[in-house]
Amino acid sequence: MSAKSYFWKTVGASVLILCLFTCKNPVKFSLEGDFSKLDPTPMELYLLGETSPQLMDSVMVKGTHFELNGRNPDPAFYELKFFNDQIIYLVVHPGEKIKLSIDNSTPEISYYVEGSHDSRRVKKITDDQNIILKKIDQLSDEWEKNRGDTAVVHKINNVYYGLMKSYRDSTRKFIHDDPSSLANIMALYQNFGRKKQPLFDKYDDLDIFKFVDSNLIAIYPETEAVKVLNRDVTDVKEQIEQKKYVDKVVKTGMLLPPYKAVDLNGDTLSSATADNNVQLLYFWSSWNNYSVKGLEKVQLLQKKYRGKELQIVTISLDSDKEKLMEFLSRNHITLPVVCDFKYWDSPWVEKYAVKHIPATILSDRKGVIAAKDIFGNELNERISEFIPVRK
Repeated sequence: MSAKSYFWKTVGASVLILCLFTCKNPVKFSLEGDFSKLDPTPMELYLLGETSPQLMDSVMVKGTHFELNGRNPDPAFYELKFFNDQIIYLVVHPGEKIKLSIDNSTPEISYYVEGSHDSRRVKKITDDQNIILKKIDQLSDEWEKNRGDTAVVHKINNVYYGLMKSYRDSTRKFIHDDPSSLANIMALYQNFGRKKQPLFDKYDDLDIFKFVDSNLIAIYPETEAVKVLNRDVTDVKEQIEQKKYVDKVVKTGMLLPPYKAVDLNGDTLSSATADNNVQLLYFWSSWNNYSVKGLEKVQLLQKKYRGKELQIVTISLDSDKEKLMEFLSRNHITLPVVCDFKYWDSPWVEKYAVKHIPATILSDRKGVIAAKDIFGNELNERISEFIPVRK
């Protein structure tokens, strides 16, 4: 397995695996293994918890063989650390006797595990993830080299989306092949790309979260990791109900939810001070090519209706301030841009029921939503209904 395994560095904090000692009597488990070549190193076994990992056992390897022990009342997730911050992740059930064969003859560490079914599945999903991450890194490098070539960037984006769809499908199969495996929790919370985008969206892919939750809660009702997943699924269900409510509120014919924000130039923007203006909210990001093209057209609308009672506010879902400012400068964007750099976690997303970008919300002079998600000529025509352009 790669020494730079990404899994536990990228999983969401809300689902870091818990397995704290309870009043039940812990059962001893053992872990032993061999290296392919001599390389003296301290080995440390950590229990992964909600906060900092807890050291369970350690040993200084003087030859090629090592032995470690621990106790746990319930199945738990562990990380085995050794030289150069190499990490192997394990799911240990009480009483298991696990054996590892570690090939350290090359910089790219690999290993084989016996005596733990779930740990073998952890290895499988981690290895598969590392393969995809390498491909994504290659695509990211190509994207950076060709970011000015729209045709090439479009092709790279299509390859990326195809790659992720294929991996989501294979991960779903991985989960369905063994519904009772705790390794499925790791599979659920994988993250990819430089922006750490989740493989599965808890809202769009709630079905797979519910599948894992319903199977594991029946088998491991006292396992903390499963309890955390169950609470997470319950929270998402409640949030979806809230989103349904927001969808009903943010729709044509309803009043535009009020806003007050400071743009990147330090100017205050408010729906309350729109003074009977037509208002246009445009949601976008510099990393989304389609929304960037739409932004260019919105900028033309600003020039066309300047001084003619149209208030435009653009809301960026960027997360990197330096990159966003560089983009705005390079493309001479003069539109008001609001950004809290929280990506899809921005409160604007929930408040205005934004499910994709680009997105638009157009309100009339009375603040009533007249249209949503219209672009180009259609958007221009709707605005002209409220603000006739006199020649």
